[in-house]
Formats: sequence, structure tokens, C-alpha cells
Amino acid sequence: MRLFRALWTSFKCGDSIKEIRVINQHHIDAFSTLTCDSNKIHKGNQKSFVNGAFLNSIVAGIMGTKLPGDGTIVISQNFSFPSKCYVDIPIEFTVELVEVRKIIKARYQCVQNDIVVFEGDAKLIMNKGTK
Repeated sequence: MRLFRALWTSFKCGDSIKEIRVINQHHIDAFSTLTCDSNKIHKGNQKSFVNGAFLNSIVAGIMGTKLPGDGTIVISQNFSFPSKCYVDIPIEFTVELVEVRKIIKARYQCVQNDIVVFEGDAKLIMNKGTK
């Protein structure tokens, strides 16, 4: 237990990170090719929508590399897409740790033009074999 505890004591409840990203049509096309998502709403019409799974993967990347960081494993998520997210408009991604114990609870939100486009929470654990 001592080894496991040492992995997560470097961060605490209330820690958060914000990143701003701009997703362009090239990113959407590459993601759509990778996932075989041929839905026309992602295909470069006047206002293409960003894939929800793409937003979720960016959040997972932030949790897995920055907060909590390397060794993070997502064990469950609960999320929603209250509004559409468009290409070529900045998106602010925020991840906050709301409980730090053996199972870490995180809350996240993506905002575009002051409108929440993706939000959720996750339960995370740290892989004992890292760090």
C-alpha cells in the first residue's frame, strides 16, 4: 500500500489544469478515418462538428499525461454533450480533481464560445507499475 500511496500524493483535491485547443478539419478527417466514422456532420460542410469521441480522447490524454498524469487509468466515466462543438473555434478543456483517494475522482468540462459542449466526471486509478 505504501508504494501505491506514493504514486498519488503529489497531487491533491482541487488541483486543476486548463488547456486551449483548436481542432481543424484535418484533425477531424484523420480521426474519422481512424474510427471509420463517416457521419456527414464531420465532413467539412459549412460548419463541421467535432466528434464527441475526439473531445473525450483529448480529455483522456490530459488526464493520462498531465493531471493526474503518467500511469492514470480511467475505470469509469459519465459524460454528456449539451451543445455542438465546431471546428476552427478554440475549445477550453478543464480537468479538476475532486477527490484524491485510492480511486481518484475527476470532473472535466469543455467550453467553446462560453458554451459548455462536453462535460463529465471520471473515476481513475494510478497504475502501480509507473513512475
